[in-house]
Amino acid sequence: MLEDIRHKMMDRHGDMIKFIDTWIGDISPMARLILEENKEIGRTLRVNWNHDIGFEIQEGEYRHIIDMTRKTCSCRLWQLRGIPCQHAVCALYHIGQEPEDYVEHWYKKDTFLRAYKYFLQPISNMIMWPDTNNPPVEPPEVKPMPGRPGRCRRKDKDEPRKKKWGKASKNGVKMSCSKCHQVGHNKRTCKSVPSQQPTQQPARPFQQPPVRQPSQPPLRQPSTRNASSLCADTSKVKGRKKKEPIASATSSSVGMPPPSSVGMPPAPSVGRKRTRDVGFGVYTDIQTGRQVINPGRSSERVISSGTGIAFKDASQTNVDLGFKPPGLKWKGKDAMTRNQLQQLSKKKVQSKSKGK
Repeated sequence: MLEDIRHKMMDRHGDMIKFIDTWIGDISPMARLILEENKEIGRTLRVNWNHDIGFEIQEGEYRHIIDMTRKTCSCRLWQLRGIPCQHAVCALYHIGQEPEDYVEHWYKKDTFLRAYKYFLQPISNMIMWPDTNNPPVEPPEVKPMPGRPGRCRRKDKDEPRKKKWGKASKNGVKMSCSKCHQVGHNKRTCKSVPSQQPTQQPARPFQQPPVRQPSQPPLRQPSTRNASSLCADTSKVKGRKKKEPIASATSSSVGMPPPSSVGMPPAPSVGRKRTRDVGFGVYTDIQTGRQVINPGRSSERVISSGTGIAFKDASQTNVDLGFKPPGLKWKGKDAMTRNQLQQLSKKKVQSKSKGK
């Protein structure tokens, strides 16, 4: 490969020297092309000269300043390219000079020839090279890279990426439909109508489902023994196992109203377990005026006790119950409760205040 590169560079070197003979004038073809375009535009501009080194070039709405000694223009194209811009060409034509004389030297033929004045020398074949006693040049030592080394080798482009060799890759395979046998889609997205329509089963006559009557809870016979409501005691409503029925309470229910006991037969109690007194809504006792929400449910709650005063927990808190854990020791002494420790600290504070 290195021999091919050397031969190509030798041929290119000779071709570039021959290319110089095709130039028209002393500057390169690329620089001449740009200069000719600037000449055509510069002939249409207006110029004002201060009879020294400064020129004002009017180009439409813009006015550019030219300095001949510094070879600068306010458009900055002359400084960037090294070729006189259209404004500099207009100023040079005004004073009767040629724009080719102000092109930078790196576009000239002499500079181009100096770049190719050195030539590649021919050499003999590698078999004819003399042997040397210098140590051979070997590749650098392999250094372990940071991080965990990879377990799998890097596969080539034509190798399958999967581990199993028995299954070919589907990369580049065109999908086809199993219904219409066309390429570009599968049977899931196939829009063609099948040739044979599937046999349809005769439709069964429509049968209207039977209308289920809403079940009503069994009514209770009013009891002469207990005239109070079923919510007389919340703790006894859930765990009560009396055999006699309980009087039904009047209801101002939000959900389902309580069933009426007038004109309805009593609930059968033979052969089945007696249902508990449950319901949704607000149940009020006529005699005591106690109100209960959802009796017999998990959300059962007593609203009023009958006197208009809601239930409140009247138990005192932070009371010494006189309980002392038996057998517990702390630093060789009997264990004490938190309340006992507070009382002991208060006594110490009072004794100190009295001593003062």
